[in-house]
Amino acid sequence: MLPSSAYTLLPSIILTSLFIFFSKDEMEYKINSTVPLLGMFYAVFIPYLTLTSGEKDSFFMIFFNPILFMETIILLHCAVKRGTSSFLCGDKKKAIISVLAVVLVAMLQPAMFALWYLKFLAPLAYIIPVVMLPISLFVYKFFPKE
Repeated sequence: MLPSSAYTLLPSIILTSLFIFFSKDEMEYKINSTVPLLGMFYAVFIPYLTLTSGEKDSFFMIFFNPILFMETIILLHCAVKRGTSSFLCGDKKKAIISVLAVVLVAMLQPAMFALWYLKFLAPLAYIIPVVMLPISLFVYKFFPKE
């Protein structure tokens, strides 16, 4: 079985890279299209993961796994958008902060799965995604205004 990060990072990186490489649109359009593109992909991929996992009847896999994917996509989009705009403007400090944010967001979902698998820390795996959902929606709505 692949680690949880392979289900989050690899499809996101491969799909977005292919879209950016083959699309003839402007870079700003490509970056703004990542959330709808990944949303459509994961709308099919998440049910497949849930049905093929060994934990089909788990409350966490049915309800919190899609929330984690959505939060990851939204936060990655905001960090990449801010990072590319900072890099193109020549602000290396903000670009490095955005790269660190991408790394932290990429580790969010595997960390929640690890908390869930460790049964005594499972309540944190339920609390953190619920707290992160309004934060990610707030960041998506108000953070990338450039």
